[in-house]
Amino acid sequence: MIFSEVLHAQTAWNFVGPAGGAPPRVVRLASDPRTDSVLYFAAPGGGVWKSTNGGSSWLPIADSLPSLEVCSIAIDSRSPDVLYAGTGDDQNPRPLQTVARSPDGGRTWTTGPRFTNQPVCALAVDPANSSRLFAGSSEGLFFSQDAGTSWNKIVAAPVTSIAFDNQGSLYAGVLSDDSSGSRNNILIRSSDGGSTWTNISLPDSPSASNSQTTWVSIVAYANTVSLTVSYQLNTSGQGSASLAKANPSLMDFYRSTD
Repeated sequence: MIFSEVLHAQTAWNFVGPAGGAPPRVVRLASDPRTDSVLYFAAPGGGVWKSTNGGSSWLPIADSLPSLEVCSIAIDSRSPDVLYAGTGDDQNPRPLQTVARSPDGGRTWTTGPRFTNQPVCALAVDPANSSRLFAGSSEGLFFSQDAGTSWNKIVAAPVTSIAFDNQGSLYAGVLSDDSSGSRNNILIRSSDGGSTWTNISLPDSPSASNSQTTWVSIVAYANTVSLTVSYQLNTSGQGSASLAKANPSLMDFYRSTD
């Protein structure tokens, strides 16, 4: 769910959506690079919502999609009216897993081909080439060079997050099973558009048994070579000793400036 802040002596928050369908929750946010006023969010059970006033109010814009289970959203930075939405929901039945495209800021949508059997909960558009898209699901990292018309798998491991930095490097949060059966968080980077990858070390990266859920989340900043990485684990009694955790599922949060 998403809230808008009301500024007064005692800060309060007002619920503005979404509601209905699957358990409503906001899982991805995106902003128009041309203005701070235009924002979007993806919500499983709520579809895609848009604000044109900086988040004070929101309207659903993707009710025409075959499913309102939307768990990712990406904006083409070269043509910001072009939006992509990844469908499916890892916490509910998955009626459709694909990427939908809107050429007009969410007024109309076209659903692309199904290329994975799992929710598409990670999306990124190459800032240097609008035709190049990357999508992640628990089945792997997929690449399209024709704006989502067709897809090929380029990484065969669960992918939870994708981001480009302002130098054009591509990052992906990947879950990898080791020989002991533990599932580890891995951050990988590609400087050639996904052809080759390099592992990036994260301090004290947690692991979990295969029956648990763990993921890496990445945020890249537009104006600096900075990257924020967080990872989570659905269990209790684990985490960094240097952090006092109100929520034991929160693991660690890192920022890189190089």
